[in-house]
Amino acid sequence: MTDHDLRVRFDAALRRQWGDAVVTESDPRPADPSFGPGAFEVDLSVDDPSGVPPGMLGPLLLRVPEEHDAGAADAERAALELCAARGVTAPAVVASLAPNDAEPPMLLTTRPHGTLFVEVLQQAERADQEIREMAVYQLDLHQIRLSDEEAAVLGTLDLDAELAGLAGTGLDPAVAWLERSRARGELDGPAVLCHGGIQPFTLSREDTVDGERLMARNWTSAVGAPADYDVAASMVSFWAAPYFAERRSDRLVMKVVRDLLSREYLSRYEQDRPVERSRLEAWTVFHTAVLAARSNGTYHGPRPRVTEVPDDLVEATAKHALRLTRQLRR
Repeated sequence: MTDHDLRVRFDAALRRQWGDAVVTESDPRPADPSFGPGAFEVDLSVDDPSGVPPGMLGPLLLRVPEEHDAGAADAERAALELCAARGVTAPAVVASLAPNDAEPPMLLTTRPHGTLFVEVLQQAERADQEIREMAVYQLDLHQIRLSDEEAAVLGTLDLDAELAGLAGTGLDPAVAWLERSRARGELDGPAVLCHGGIQPFTLSREDTVDGERLMARNWTSAVGAPADYDVAASMVSFWAAPYFAERRSDRLVMKVVRDLLSREYLSRYEQDRPVERSRLEAWTVFHTAVLAARSNGTYHGPRPRVTEVPDDLVEATAKHALRLTRQLRR
């Protein structure tokens, strides 16, 4: 779909929702990668501001789900509405739009426009202190324990389907290891709101009515799952970060910084919520295996989103997943 084709579809969805009162001023523009897949910046013209949601008058982001992931916009909307109801800083839902009943909805939200948190860390005198703010933000999310109704709307992690999606990917030892961990209860826990990808590249520092606050920019991986699932996802993102450095010297520096920041992040998180090491290890193996399978295109689980990573990270992630299963006896 070209940007112009998307504009035609978006125009039709706007007319269906608001008639001629709201129109697009230009073709949707692909957004910064920090906003996640299928994200576009849009500019709208509004005839009567009193007739539209207030968030529509600021910078906006349009999420266009891929065909194989038609429910992604619904899950993202549910996560953002949970945040709004519980006082967690997040983009605001403006509308869910579709040009007709046959197509999956697109999600229109306010667009964060503050400083990327990775840039805040790069400029900070003490990045190890700044990273503690990320842990606090994640703790706020994990205070949102989901009711059965909320879990049904958001969606919960289907561990059976996830492990089946890793079978035959060359990671069978990791899958067997995870099954043993599961039998020990190490992948259990009450479902809370999990972002699924809290890390410095997906956060920005925003000016809000309550002062400067961190805000997650990409909610496409939000899911109901045990809190340890989310903590492990962040720890794996720290591990993978150096592979995105272009120069070998930068990569070596990032490995040192990575270890410092991940320790400080986990230390701050555990001040409010202690983490059992066996559970953290189990979910770390899980996320590493899923990243490996997604990276090399062999993942066939319930969340078939494309993951683009540096070439050398593809091989390194698979090796790391198998190495962990040998080091962490089960």
